[in-house]
Amino acid sequence: MTQLRDVVNDEYLEIDGEQFDADNESYNDDSSTSTLTFDVDEEFTVEEDEEVTAFLFLELNQQDGNYQEGVTVQGSIDDMAISGEGADNLESDGSATGDQHELLVSGIYAEDEADTSASSQDGVGTFEIDVDLTAFEEDVYLGESASTTDDSSISFDYSLSDNNGTTSADVQSDADSAASSDVVLREGNTETFEVTITQDPSSSGSYSATLETINFSANGDDANYEESYTLTPSSDYRTDSVSISGSASN
Repeated sequence: MTQLRDVVNDEYLEIDGEQFDADNESYNDDSSTSTLTFDVDEEFTVEEDEEVTAFLFLELNQQDGNYQEGVTVQGSIDDMAISGEGADNLESDGSATGDQHELLVSGIYAEDEADTSASSQDGVGTFEIDVDLTAFEEDVYLGESASTTDDSSISFDYSLSDNNGTTSADVQSDADSAASSDVVLREGNTETFEVTITQDPSSSGSYSATLETINFSANGDDANYEESYTLTPSSDYRTDSVSISGSASN
């Protein structure tokens, strides 16, 4: 299991421009998370009614030989996690959680959230998820196909809030055609991939679709897209819910 020191070489807290190194580090039971303690005793004072901004900075290790590509890093601070001198009447309230960061060396990434839409007509739901993908450090080969199964021969994996009835999916883009794969996304280029999903459910209800993972290859092998990129947070790649009258009700 990946531990903090596999990924992070050093860390510091910055409060209003002042930097403080971690004073202590302790691992939780599962060893995948750790608690960092910063001692700013007598070095920083927050005056009454004053607001300050704090940032946590991490210096990362080189990926090769330390951790797998795709590892995610996320920071948070919990309620009652702050103490201070003369704080007998101090109330430490609230919490904050930072964005999840996926550590990548090469491949593809989606910088922005997807444009999505959802509609229903004649008992069939249509979900569209348009995502901008950028290739970096290498050319990337993808198939213009999508499925709800975790299949390395399919590039676009999606999920449905309730996967019943019959479904189909189509993927379109303006990326260059490739001899050994459907399309190639050249290094440094960005293309929009339009994933259209239709669902004819067997029961009436509220339905949505989420684009989960994109499988790709760096060598053009269309039989096995051996690398994958997980879209996070998943809420950025999920459509709104739409009410569909299932075929059993028609």
